[in-house]
Amino acid sequence: MVKVNAATSAPVIANGQLYETRKSMAGTETIEGLARVDAKQGNARDKDLIAKSKAEYLKEGNGGGVALSAQAVTSLDSSVGFGAAPPSAKLAQANAAVGVSTVAGAWAYQGSRAAVSKGQF
Repeated sequence: MVKVNAATSAPVIANGQLYETRKSMAGTETIEGLARVDAKQGNARDKDLIAKSKAEYLKEGNGGGVALSAQAVTSLDSSVGFGAAPPSAKLAQANAAVGVSTVAGAWAYQGSRAAVSKGQF
């Protein structure tokens, strides 16, 4: 069984720690923040996300995973030949996990990652 952690970025490893941004819920608010994990043991370094903020664009069914209007995202998807994503894109699962329900939203996460420099993130 694969454990889903709602990561919203590719992981970065620095100084023996894995860093990634993640979606989380605080009551009814959708938030995104930084998670730090021991790269070898897999244990969370913090009890909660750090450097977090509201992320309504990640809420299921709310904007397709990008901070653009639904009309703008539909236009972007259409401009690259997608009236609707193919089933193999598994956008229903992405929508439930991180609020990504559009091709443009899914493409936006390719290559995003936390940045670490001189011990700062």
